[in-house]
Amino acid sequence: MTARPRSEFGSPVARPARRLTAWEFCSSKRRRGAHPEIQVFATDIDEAALATAREGRYPKSIEADVSDERLKRFFVQDESFYRVKKELRELVLFAVHSALKDPPFIKIDLISCRNLLIYLKRDLRHQLCALFHYALKPSGYMFLGSAETMDVARSLFSPVDRDARIYVALGASDKVAPVLPQLTSDFDHIEHRPPQPVQKEPAAGVGRAHAAALEESAPPSVLVDSSLKILHLSPNAGRFFRPLEGPFSADLSAQVRPELRVDLKLALQRAMEKGESSLSVPMPVAFNGDPHLVALHVTPARVGDETVGGQALVFFMDLGKAPPAAEGQDEEHVGQTEIKRLRQELSAAQERLSAGRREYEQATQDLRASNEELQSINEEYRSTTEELETSKEELQSINEELQTVNSELKNKLAVISTAHNDLENLVASTEIGTLFLDPGLRIKFFTPRAHDFFNIGKADIGRLLSDFSHRLVYDGLEKDVASVLKSLAPVDKNIETTDGRWVSMQVRPYRTLDDKIDGVVVTLADITKLKLVEEALAAELRAMTRLQELSTKVIEADRLERPLGTILEALIELIGADFGSIQLLDEASQTLRLVAHRGFQTRFLDHYAVVDASSQSSSGLALAKCKRVAFEDVETEPALAPSLEEARAAGYRAVVAAPLCLTSGKLIAMLSVHFRERHQFSDHELRLVDIYARQAADATGVQLLQQALRDADRRKDEFLAILAHELRNPLTPIHNALQVLKRANVPEEIRRLDNLIERQTSHLIHLVDDLLDVARITRGKIELRREPTDVRTAVQQAVETTAPLIDAKDQKMSVSLPEEALAARRQSRPRQTGAPRRDGPGAAGRQVHVRHRRRVQLSDARSGALAVR
Repeated sequence: MTARPRSEFGSPVARPARRLTAWEFCSSKRRRGAHPEIQVFATDIDEAALATAREGRYPKSIEADVSDERLKRFFVQDESFYRVKKELRELVLFAVHSALKDPPFIKIDLISCRNLLIYLKRDLRHQLCALFHYALKPSGYMFLGSAETMDVARSLFSPVDRDARIYVALGASDKVAPVLPQLTSDFDHIEHRPPQPVQKEPAAGVGRAHAAALEESAPPSVLVDSSLKILHLSPNAGRFFRPLEGPFSADLSAQVRPELRVDLKLALQRAMEKGESSLSVPMPVAFNGDPHLVALHVTPARVGDETVGGQALVFFMDLGKAPPAAEGQDEEHVGQTEIKRLRQELSAAQERLSAGRREYEQATQDLRASNEELQSINEEYRSTTEELETSKEELQSINEELQTVNSELKNKLAVISTAHNDLENLVASTEIGTLFLDPGLRIKFFTPRAHDFFNIGKADIGRLLSDFSHRLVYDGLEKDVASVLKSLAPVDKNIETTDGRWVSMQVRPYRTLDDKIDGVVVTLADITKLKLVEEALAAELRAMTRLQELSTKVIEADRLERPLGTILEALIELIGADFGSIQLLDEASQTLRLVAHRGFQTRFLDHYAVVDASSQSSSGLALAKCKRVAFEDVETEPALAPSLEEARAAGYRAVVAAPLCLTSGKLIAMLSVHFRERHQFSDHELRLVDIYARQAADATGVQLLQQALRDADRRKDEFLAILAHELRNPLTPIHNALQVLKRANVPEEIRRLDNLIERQTSHLIHLVDDLLDVARITRGKIELRREPTDVRTAVQQAVETTAPLIDAKDQKMSVSLPEEALAARRQSRPRQTGAPRRDGPGAAGRQVHVRHRRRVQLSDARSGALAVR
């Protein structure tokens, strides 16, 4: 069994790292593998201190004094405190107990009583040490404070480790209980002095001068108590002392010179027993070889007219050097002095003997009376013992009932403890601040996360919510709570806090199991990350919208410089950069040509107009790696050391460069943005750079494709124009030859063929003119002229053209045309999709009739008529 008795003079019970603690026993037990029963008694007279100790709760500052291993093994973290685990708490029994008044615990293995004895008087310390010796087992241990010793009880305790103040109890096992100190007050050990009259400053100075003069003129003196212990010495009393060898003793008779000891003892006995003053006969005392006559004046200590009990004042009076004695009278004088001294001692012995006899007779009578009282008390004890036996049986039955109830309570406590642990883990895992308010809007309970939003503590339970300030940028909380209590309609709001965070506040009515409204529940969940993500997505959506608009402008633009500059401005604005540039890659020369820039000063544009793709700049490195590169500080980047002077001249410290690549992987340009100061790029900023680079690359690729198409179309027009000219050159002499042949006298058949060739040549010339017209249309150099066309002529030409094909099929075609001309504002050439259908010899003939109202009808005797407008 282990105990820690405390007294009213002790310090608070619960302080780790300053005194022996229960976990040290547990740690030792665990290391040795033993499982002894341990019980610790923690006592004090301060009930408030005991209540604090019972909670077993310590501030987080104990982390500096307690190791991590012990914190994990013996403590559980509770909000901003550490709480002792249940297994350790059950080892300690806290009780109100005074070491000076109450009976002690017995059979104790160890007593830890630190910094208590230093506040007690010597006799009270001796009594308390005897009490501790009685409470300890044989060879039990005593643990004191660093400023305390067991010098007052050397016969009871022996030091084991004097530096650590650990002592072991001595003596046999048959101990006798010491008498408890009888204190009339908790502060009787404090010396109360009579009030001193208040004097003015000049009078006080005269008094001190008077006292100093008396000390110089008065004989040396010593104040002793009833046990002849020295209480106080005057400054000049040391010359009359010669201590005995061996351990130090405060007894005055052991400290004075040997010549004075006998007379001093006799004078002190008379002063203590009879209260009489006495003056001894002058005795020769050698001081440094010179004999001096010294007389002792012993008188009881007095304050005014009253005698202070148990104290005496001894004066040492130096009467000067002893005169030299005559040789004849020396022996006679010494003999008379010795006879006188022996008679005084004999008289004192007789007086003590008489007093001893009287005390003995009185003690005998007292013992007889005490014996009779003890006999009556013994009879009362016997009857009390019988009553106690009866009460013991009743207590045993009650104890059995209590054990049954205790086991049931333990089971319920285990269930409640499990539920409490589950609830604590649930609250800790959700990280949601929750307030439970009663119908009067007073706080009933709150979770630890509520501290982040309200300035409340555990001591504030039961107080109104309106009494406390909060960190919400919102003044309608009380109104919302009152509204929920009135209408039972929940309230959901997103509110900003004073430190820039966002919380989702929900106010719900508190419903009991029997569906009664017993207040409200306010929950506050931190949605700062969600809000930031929402804002980032909104910003990114705006950036994408703007980028899409800019991409459309790039596609629709004739030149790249202005729309690419607009994209660059948008990117610089989005990520907060200071300036930037876009450079196109010339594959032939492997150089980067500046096409758009923002923020650069004019004197640096010449340098950045054309940059070698293999240079040690940010653009060159990005081009070499074919991926985005970012440098937070070019001053500390070794890769940019060759171009550091250029960067300083341009005035930037941070840069990010991203290549513009087509979907095929071909690199076409380089995008760079710069910051004047050192800048740490976030993932969002780098993602925006990549998106803008990809979109700019796509838009630039489309623009380049459109430019290529325009160049191809231009080359096509040029080819068609050249082709038309080349075709027209041989057709002109053919046409001229036909004109000459037409004027000659040739047979009718040849003339018909000549007309046919002329018409086809004219058709080819028209086709060549159309090719030239297409080239003129693309260049905007042609104007269409409309003129009437005779449909009959077109029909006759078409019939003549197709007649050979019809004859080859052994078919017949007849054409009938009106007499008058058929004018048309649009000339249509017959479209021949293939040879006429061959139905074999003797097939039915076809007829073509041209009627009025611009209607051409093709008749087929076999299949019917087909009309074409």
